[in-house]
Amino acid sequence: ARLEEEGVVAGYTVRLGNAYTAGRIRAHTMIKTLPRHRSEVEAGLARLPQVQSIHAISGEYDIIAMLEADDSAQLNALIDIIGLLEGIERTTSSVILATKLDR
Repeated sequence: ARLEEEGVVAGYTVRLGNAYTAGRIRAHTMIKTLPRHRSEVEAGLARLPQVQSIHAISGEYDIIAMLEADDSAQLNALIDIIGLLEGIERTTSSVILATKLDR
């Protein structure tokens, strides 16, 4: 309780096991936004339930979105939807084949 009050512990979550995640497909999508459109793109991504997290990054791309879908067809459709969001210049996606470490 003390750690919660001090803001050290912000909440609790469920970690899904291999029985669930083994049947899912995940990908990292790197997104380059048009100038001054990052906030709009982030809001559009946040509305998509298959987007698990959104990270602002430095470098050539502006955002990395972590995606999760039921199968490759759903992932493909999701990547197409993301590419059509207003303010996106280009995307590059990498499908996660295996997770070697997840802390």
